[in-house]
Amino acid sequence: MKNNKKAQFNEPQICEVAYDDDEDTKCGIGPFQGDWLQKFANKQSYIIVYSIIGTFQSMFFTYFVAVLTTIEKQFRFKSRTTGVVLSGNECSQILLSLLLSYFGGQGHRPRLLGIGMLCSSLACFIVIIPHLFYSPDTEIPLTNQNNLTFTCSDSRAPSSNDCGQPDYTDSIMPSIFLFLSQFVSGIGSTMFYTLGIPYLDDNTKKTKAPMLIGITSCLRLFGPTLGFLLAAACLKLYVNVTDQPFFGTTDPRWIGAWWLGFVAVGLLLIPAAMMISCFPRRLPRKQTRISSSGVYRQVSRQSSSKSNSPANSERPKLKDFPMAMKRLLTNKPLMWNNVNNVFTVFAISGYITFLPKYMQAQFQLSASNASIVNGIAGIAFMAMGLLIGGMVLSKLQPRAINVQIYMIVADLVYIIIFGVFAFVGCDSKPLHGMRSDNGLINPISDCNIDCSCEGLRYSPVCSEDGEMNFFSPCHAGCKENSIDSMGKKIYTDCSCLAFFNSTSNAWSNGSVTSGICDGNCMTIFYIYVLSKGILQFFAGTARVGGTIINFRCVDPKDKAVALGLGTFLLSIFAFIPGPIVYGILIGESSLLN
Repeated sequence: MKNNKKAQFNEPQICEVAYDDDEDTKCGIGPFQGDWLQKFANKQSYIIVYSIIGTFQSMFFTYFVAVLTTIEKQFRFKSRTTGVVLSGNECSQILLSLLLSYFGGQGHRPRLLGIGMLCSSLACFIVIIPHLFYSPDTEIPLTNQNNLTFTCSDSRAPSSNDCGQPDYTDSIMPSIFLFLSQFVSGIGSTMFYTLGIPYLDDNTKKTKAPMLIGITSCLRLFGPTLGFLLAAACLKLYVNVTDQPFFGTTDPRWIGAWWLGFVAVGLLLIPAAMMISCFPRRLPRKQTRISSSGVYRQVSRQSSSKSNSPANSERPKLKDFPMAMKRLLTNKPLMWNNVNNVFTVFAISGYITFLPKYMQAQFQLSASNASIVNGIAGIAFMAMGLLIGGMVLSKLQPRAINVQIYMIVADLVYIIIFGVFAFVGCDSKPLHGMRSDNGLINPISDCNIDCSCEGLRYSPVCSEDGEMNFFSPCHAGCKENSIDSMGKKIYTDCSCLAFFNSTSNAWSNGSVTSGICDGNCMTIFYIYVLSKGILQFFAGTARVGGTIINFRCVDPKDKAVALGLGTFLLSIFAFIPGPIVYGILIGESSLLN
């Protein structure tokens, strides 16, 4: 018994320490490579910093989507124009993703990631250029003036010559800048995805990679949440923050300070880019230290099971690019995975892009409230799905075919249920005077034909019983207006209400208030939010598996370019046509346009 204890005491104690000390494994840039930085040269620090830049980078797109309806309103974009603007991101990915991933995948990936994040920061500042040179719609009144009440009066109602239909020619230059912003942003997102994840995979055990990728993806989803919440806060401010119009955020004429959030995100991305650039070309590997003998044993790349084989350190050559493409295009598991992703993304890309607009129309939400709902509902559930999916893959290590089958089933269910969601919503209150025979709206009727309402812009009001919307107070036949004790504008003596069974109240008989009528369908709305969250969770569990399949079915040196190929295919077959097709369909719909 004593001998056993002695043997146990003398058994060498093994621990791991970093052994590499060359320039490729040192943290920092140029002369800024102090010893205090080297303790951050590990995958734990990389996961934290990579998640931070992912959070800020993903905030850009979700914030852009959240303020999309406000940008459309200020610059009078049509939905089809918006679809084209959003395709700028994919245009850059089509042109550059393959080359960036091929050459960058075997270069100094952290520094290239830093350059990509600076591109995303630049995109944030490009997008606000239209705001600096194009003021908001000057026909929106900023003060409560009597000559801007739009009531039924020949002397007050402007003629059709003064207020014609919206002129879309003024939106050409803003749309060009917005497209350019998306194009530059696409460079940053391409580098983030095709270089950042392979860098993590190359420095991680195969068995731990799914869990760590799941954690990284989960943390990155804070970005969409913060992006939507930031949009909700900014859209509560008027586009010119020093002005305050007499109507509130729920009024269709309200234009929020959409540009403000882009400034914040752009500034956050600059220090984030500097942090990721400080990581070395490759993280230091480990060695085994045997304390009893003082001998250090290097863990070789071939014999160690603690990390995947890193990318080929040889400088890539352009002449080898066609061979790399041939290897990937003839790789059946990789291509089937890409086909599945293309069909799924095409089916839902337009829906996701125009989701805030859809929710504003279907559930009568303001732009800021729609952003809050999108930031909380679904994204938190998807984050849990990504985390659990990565943990399950690390624990069970299923066969690739089983992972692909699960992905196909999950994506199919995802598409079908999302299609059903398109028919979920509140029963919209009718607009008085709507004519559906030719799809056009004619709000002129017998009760307001003498009010000279022609040419007035859309300024909706709701009847006092909450059951009927009118195009404007003039179209409701209202002759007077006043402000109640709560500061709310009320239009009275409205002749068109005689056509309906409006209930009387304390104001006066036949009155309307600014804004559209509330749908009063919160039960349906909560069911929608919960169902969407569960669906996002289910879809999230399949996402990590797709990334792992891409890595394990290709040569280690092809990891980055395999992701680049997937990005290229998604852009050309899903992300570009998806929003454009949805934009055209929405443009033809009087409900959302």
